[in-house]
Amino acid sequence: MVSVSTIEHKGIIDSISDGKVKVKFTALSACAACHAKAYCSAAEMEDKIVEVSCATKGFSPGETVSINLSLDQGYQALLIGYVYPFLLVLLSLVLLSATGVKELYAGLISLFLLFPYYLIVSILQKRIDKKFQFTIHKTELQ
Repeated sequence: MVSVSTIEHKGIIDSISDGKVKVKFTALSACAACHAKAYCSAAEMEDKIVEVSCATKGFSPGETVSINLSLDQGYQALLIGYVYPFLLVLLSLVLLSATGVKELYAGLISLFLLFPYYLIVSILQKRIDKKFQFTIHKTELQ
């Protein structure tokens, strides 16, 4: 049973190697369950693969499992992926506009600041990945 302080996804084991289990699951957007999703381009369903470090005994490819992430770690991922870049763009736009830079240039510079931000995130990916620990559990219904 999963507590309220975790994020859970059900998935299928894709492969197992070197003490790591790769689990494939479908990430659904908030509107994926909407009755009008067939007519709307906003509905999004995307397959993702998560690598979980664990004792691989008892797991086999094709098995249905649930993967969990603590809610705090989910919030950290949200900050790194969405909130910090938004604040970077917003603050740089305000600062550049306040210093007299033309709006077009201020907007372009603010957007281009995302390239070094995401470059730094990709360089630090291994360090960031260590902070996010998924757990894997067998599901009760196969």
